[in-house]
Amino acid sequence: MQRLRKRWWLMVLPVAILAFTAGSILVAADGRSAIEKKFDRITTGMTKDQVSEIIGQDPDPETLHKIAPLGLPGVEPPSVDSCWTIDNEAVVMCQFDRKNRIMEKALTSLVYRRSMIDRIRDWLGLW
Repeated sequence: MQRLRKRWWLMVLPVAILAFTAGSILVAADGRSAIEKKFDRITTGMTKDQVSEIIGQDPDPETLHKIAPLGLPGVEPPSVDSCWTIDNEAVVMCQFDRKNRIMEKALTSLVYRRSMIDRIRDWLGLW
């Protein structure tokens, strides 16, 4: 009988460890950053105050002047009314209508994240 108990624990323990590990990975691997989650909460029709509440700060007028159009031929730069910088990593840009409600929104990254291939090329001294 005692052998059966030992065998039972030997079967249950690995399964429990595997389930705990898989659950931890699924919870941690949401795939979206905190910045993207904040951006997703911003919806059409919100006011500047509502956006500021989600982001946690008021719009930054300096950011609006720093953002320059890319200068692509035939492409009109977006009309942006307000910008919020998040953690010096991203900028949320919003265009508002006459009632001060969001018509359009955009998220752009301020940090260039190099791909794995780019890092390998740098390491090997290619390009």
